[in-house]
Amino acid sequence: MFTERMFETPYIQNWLVRHIPEYSSPRILEIGNVSYQYFERFPNTQMDVIDLYEHFEWVRNEDIRYYKAMPYDLIFSISTLEHVGENIEKEAYGIIDALLNTFTLLADGGRFIFTVPINYNKPMDMILNNVMVFDSVKFFKRISEDGWVESNYEDTKDCIYGQPYIASNDIRICEYSKCKIEAG
Repeated sequence: MFTERMFETPYIQNWLVRHIPEYSSPRILEIGNVSYQYFERFPNTQMDVIDLYEHFEWVRNEDIRYYKAMPYDLIFSISTLEHVGENIEKEAYGIIDALLNTFTLLADGGRFIFTVPINYNKPMDMILNNVMVFDSVKFFKRISEDGWVESNYEDTKDCIYGQPYIASNDIRICEYSKCKIEAG
């Protein structure tokens, strides 16, 4: 079965491979326990994983909206942030708190990337369509069961989750870099 994970996980893995060398023994945070199913942990890194519901010895069962820790150099999330607050109607906008807290968890010069399906969580889509803090926002459209092409918002905004292919048919990838503050 091909889902968006077959596209997202190698994309994120390549992003990590590109950016890990920029840091000496980087601290990495994964929001949502997804990557272990698809790729190995990176040597010479310290990686933490938070996930509210997954129970493994390496996972901290905490909510990203309230998680506190020492700053991280790299933070990533693979199709997880769309679920924040989704089970509580009054918290449909949990993505705002999740993003704001994630920004505070980044070290100066740190980087954050996340993927989310389009039209899975309408309040989240509305917020992300109007937030301009990201360095990069890319859209990808599914063109076959296992084929994806880079697209644009106009071509993805009316997609229907689960149609014509299983799970997401369009995804958004957002990147954010926190400015490095020089001493002196």
